Amino acid sequence: MSKADATIMAMVEAELEENPEATATELHEKAKTLSAGVRELSLRQFHARYPLQVKRRKARKRTGGRKGGAPGNRTRGRGRKGSKADSRDAVRKVFMDFATDLTARIASDGPHGAVKLLAQVDSYVDRAMDAGRTN
Repeated sequence: MSKADATIMAMVEAELEENPEATATELHEKAKTLSAGVRELSLRQFHARYPLQVKRRKARKRTGGRKGGAPGNRTRGRGRKGSKADSRDAVRKVFMDFATDLTARIASDGPHGAVKLLAQVDSYVDRAMDAGRTN
């Protein structure tokens, strides 16, 4: 993350902490005063790169991470804790995180952003391996 990106991210975090109902448009306008690069971003790109990421991080901290996904996709009653189903769910969560991050990166940076994220795929593989082992 560049210094300008870090500055914008910190501003967005602070603004959302003060006013969780702040709109992307309001945040985008304020960010434009901090960095010329932000002026080139569409509102959609800005939202995907900054406010959305802040909100996702806060949600993970608040809930301890995402849970299972859609109601029909959950496995129920398939053994005790530490079972194959629990491992599967943990690995599935890592794949869903990757897909979500990839979608957000494409929305904010286009194909170039997808390539950047794919270059970091080893971190997702490591998380999936750990998830499969620990459960």
